[in-house]
Amino acid sequence: MSKYITLLALACVAAYGSAVYWPEFYFKNRREYGNFVIVSRSGVPPSAEKFVERASYRISKSELFRPGQKFEIYAADSPRQYAVFAPFCRGGYACIHPFKNMSFMAPADFERGVVASVKNPLKTASLENTMVHEAVKLQIRAMVRPLAYISMADWKKEGYGQYVAASDSDLQPSDICSPDAETNPDRSAYLYRLVMEYMLNEEKTSLQYILTTEVSPEAAIRTVKARYCGQ
Repeated sequence: MSKYITLLALACVAAYGSAVYWPEFYFKNRREYGNFVIVSRSGVPPSAEKFVERASYRISKSELFRPGQKFEIYAADSPRQYAVFAPFCRGGYACIHPFKNMSFMAPADFERGVVASVKNPLKTASLENTMVHEAVKLQIRAMVRPLAYISMADWKKEGYGQYVAASDSDLQPSDICSPDAETNPDRSAYLYRLVMEYMLNEEKTSLQYILTTEVSPEAAIRTVKARYCGQ
């Protein structure tokens, strides 16, 4: 009996792993706008078009953009669906698939253009900013070796993603002066955006150098904080 139970358990694990690896067999509805392909179970309303078009415009401004690039985003209908098909996302608004050229996104309101946090549905992020941020990560992963992307410091991925998204954050530069500026996810993302902006535009450091070397952000962080915090 235990042998059959073991085989059944292995079959369930294999079936679940296949569903996560090939979500297209469950998410049947595809709608393409510009550089993005939105895939969902229930379908994407026409109201999504204006947000996705703006996201296409923003991602085209990335240094890593190439004509014809397409970014697949699998939009979950519910927090449970998101948790089942994207167990590697750890509750964020979205994340890229660890092995495939696609992203998963938490439940979105395509009428309002926002994505809801699976941990706190009252907390939302901009739909177009979320899409651009994930597309940038896919661009970065495509330009480096898989292990290099996995080991790459978060400040690089988050900073450049936020920089390209040019998000209209609720935060102000003075918010990076908070003691938890580098540990609070929202504040740290904003801080790294300012750091990336400074390094690219003022220090004239090349993006390729930033992404492919062991460059430290500490000097740039001190400069940015001195500018806005008087430190």
